[in-house]
Amino acid sequence: MKRLIPIEERAKVLLKPKETLNLQLFDFGEQMLEDVRALLLQNADYVVRATVGLISGLEIKDVLLDGSMAGYFYHDNSDINIRIEVLNKNNPYLTDDSDTFDDFLDTLFLGALRNFKFNINNYPVHIKLKSTDNEPMGLYSVLNDKWLVQPDWHFADNLTLDEIMTEYRRRYQQSKDYLTKLKEDKLLADKKGIDGLIKYFMNIHACSTSSPKEYIVYKLLNYRGLFLDIKNLIAVSQKKFLSLT
Repeated sequence: MKRLIPIEERAKVLLKPKETLNLQLFDFGEQMLEDVRALLLQNADYVVRATVGLISGLEIKDVLLDGSMAGYFYHDNSDINIRIEVLNKNNPYLTDDSDTFDDFLDTLFLGALRNFKFNINNYPVHIKLKSTDNEPMGLYSVLNDKWLVQPDWHFADNLTLDEIMTEYRRRYQQSKDYLTKLKEDKLLADKKGIDGLIKYFMNIHACSTSSPKEYIVYKLLNYRGLFLDIKNLIAVSQKKFLSLT
């Protein structure tokens, strides 16, 4: 079980880069270790064959390492985040809307591989199926063995801990107040209200890559559990709305 560290300590980690990339994954030339890459590709292939490989018209564009392990801001409890980038090439029954398509991919993964887990050098690996997304901190193509977004050691140079914590607290309280008002005013009893909450959540996600400050605040809000609270509220509201009782 992971040790949860205080938010402020988590913020310090996100503001202070390591001297090198994680040497359990990369060599000093910042190239992925071959045994690590081979294991990631082996497991990614297993995931693909059990999910999108069974559906005609879907195509794998890339297998990507993103998140803190694709940069200098990892910590002892960091996960290895692998994104299998999926494109709808010519399946007429699936939407081209990226958010809806990502929801479909999440459901597909959970339906086939809910208990799928593995580690590399004692780091948990999280694999997800996803359409194209942005990643400002660093992005490594495991499939093609090269950097797509070079990690930036100076990513957080112009940010201070006080600045980040002030913005984090403001945004967290703002979101909690918003969610409380939605529940108190019973605004999630119809489709319009639920769609509004989904749009609110997607707007937060969309802004997360707009600047280093936004990215770090987003990471802290996620670490605090805010986005899990929103997802759970959406799921409960949808279930009630679609129920006959």
